[in-house]
Amino acid sequence: MSNEWWGQGFQQQPGIEDAKWQLKWHQHGTIGNWGDPNSPFWADQGDPMDDAKGAPIQSACTTNSNTPDRIVMLIIEWGLLTQEPHRSRRSSPS
Repeated sequence: MSNEWWGQGFQQQPGIEDAKWQLKWHQHGTIGNWGDPNSPFWADQGDPMDDAKGAPIQSACTTNSNTPDRIVMLIIEWGLLTQEPHRSRRSSPS
């Protein structure tokens, strides 16, 4: 899940079972970081905005929080864009 979606009330949307969704995100979480079992991102404590620290689970599932049966993974490759075009697209009206 994207932190942006989560922060806008994803769990409160019709049809979403809050107890079955949780978020684990990290600001600069590339596929390489998540693919490395020794990455600090896997720690369940820390600050997801600090690349040297872990990413705690937010709103943990009521059962099997550490062993989910499925995931939704969103990975953005920042190398494909510079920050300016990304920011311009986000701030321009749709």
